Amino acid sequence: MKKLKDSKNLKDYDEVPLLLSSFCDGKDDYIALKDISFEGYGTFQRDKGVSQEYASLFLKLLANFHALSVAAKDQNPDFERAAKSLKWDELVEEYHKYLTQRIYELGSDRYLITLNDLKEDVQKNSLLGIAMAMESLVMSMLDDDEVADLDMLQSVWDISPFQDDLRNKKLAFLIKHAIDKGLII
Repeated sequence: MKKLKDSKNLKDYDEVPLLLSSFCDGKDDYIALKDISFEGYGTFQRDKGVSQEYASLFLKLLANFHALSVAAKDQNPDFERAAKSLKWDELVEEYHKYLTQRIYELGSDRYLITLNDLKEDVQKNSLLGIAMAMESLVMSMLDDDEVADLDMLQSVWDISPFQDDLRNKKLAFLIKHAIDKGLII
């Protein structure tokens, strides 16, 4: 995919840090990326929440990454790995806009994936995304003293239920949203 992107002379930065290692068996999944803290990137402030601007930037980067895999699949019949999308509600249209623009910039027909295709994919494949969102939301709301030292983590990390209503309501809202949108039943 990097070769395809480089061949198009796109004037932007790499959206994803270098993949060092990964494993997926449904039980002991992990992904290890290059540490980019040395390039000036820092940790997201979990207690601040996500602004619309931050969410939009994230969706643009995610769409660019997924567009690269779609274009690679389109332009190389041997390409076997197509990106799986994680998208939500009204942001799906914004995501689709960035996705199709990048597919076009990569030299493929921008309508390889229609908005309807994207929405159907969300409906069909959303359960994993909901599970990941729930896990991410819980992790994002932990206080600093509740976060495990990942260098010392050797066994299962037991996360106790939150003791305050605000964090419990955020998690409940995520689940309610998924049910209301028909993403889980």
